[in-house]
Amino acid sequence: MKDDITIQYFAPTLSAAFSSSNKKQRFITEFSLGYLSYKDKATVIDDFTLTGGTLGLLLDFGVDVPINENLSIEFMFAYTAGTLNQYKYHDNM
Repeated sequence: MKDDITIQYFAPTLSAAFSSSNKKQRFITEFSLGYLSYKDKATVIDDFTLTGGTLGLLLDFGVDVPINENLSIEFMFAYTAGTLNQYKYHDNM
């Protein structure tokens, strides 16, 4: 039994950045709607492939914390979601 799953997301993204009141930290948020593709090359007894695609949603929230004048570290939370309602089965024989 084996799975080789590939999920790709393609979309334009709307981003916004806001500085804190002391101008040291920067808060970042991103939002997008796009195409989420799914491909699973699998083997149970024989090889087969499942493919599909759906509308995807991406939400990102993060903060940049400066280390020095030219360097900062970013802490980011990212959430990508989509629901695959149908898929195509391809027999690899």
